[in-house]
Amino acid sequence: RYAVLVLLIGLAIAALAGLQLDRSNRQERQARFQALSHRVAGELKTRIGIYETGLRGARGAVIAAGGESVTRERFREYSQSRDYKREFPGVRGYGYIHHVRRADESAFLEIARRDGTPAFAIHQIAPHGNDRFVIRYIEPENSNREAIGLDIASEANRRSAAIHAARSGMPTLTEPITLVQNASKPHHGFLLLLPIYRTGAATGTPEQRWQSTFGCSLAPISIDEVLHDFDLAESDYSLALWDSDATPSKVPFYVTRDYQQPPASGLTDLQPITAYGQRWELGIKARPSF
Repeated sequence: RYAVLVLLIGLAIAALAGLQLDRSNRQERQARFQALSHRVAGELKTRIGIYETGLRGARGAVIAAGGESVTRERFREYSQSRDYKREFPGVRGYGYIHHVRRADESAFLEIARRDGTPAFAIHQIAPHGNDRFVIRYIEPENSNREAIGLDIASEANRRSAAIHAARSGMPTLTEPITLVQNASKPHHGFLLLLPIYRTGAATGTPEQRWQSTFGCSLAPISIDEVLHDFDLAESDYSLALWDSDATPSKVPFYVTRDYQQPPASGLTDLQPITAYGQRWELGIKARPSF
């Protein structure tokens, strides 16, 4: 009987030790996965943040080249001095948008056509009767040609971002959109905008800033290209991104192929991401390789 009692005590101790080890392993897995989730969210925030540097550079180039009288050649010279792919991985390029009052549209078109683009025309997503915000230059031109001449004020999302940028003075990101130069990826794109004001003009209030705005610098962004070198196909996690304020909610604008699969060991996490006026959520799930 004594031997049986010793055996039972030993088994109980072993079972308790096993439970403690299992709990410890689960806690360690959770801590490791939480650290991974924070790292991925941080890398995404950092990547998006670097595009502002290029945006400010493009704005400075426009101002230095004469502001409203900037020419296509001067903007191209500036762009050729930058290595966009190396400096700003994931961005499709940088451009200049001109704020065109309705009364000035004919004069604007005449100037634009004399500036090395005799066939320059304004095209719209939907007709409207308000001021135009026309993409006049964008580099590299070959991969963004469809965007040249686009009046971004002809679509509500883009127009709202342009007006907010002008009135706030801050870099502003659109909600997810379909880029005209990347139409095969619906709702995978964004425009990041930074207002450009007339030198010496009053900019103390939102209305003064609006009246002083002659354009914006522009960065078209594709989320697929932003995440291209994250090597998601071979990583230990799957992910999805959605706009927190979108209706309907929880519809991702980006999702990896296997995100809908159950997470390995039940490991999943949500991370909030704030990006230039937009609020996103990053959903991340462990793959078996984790």
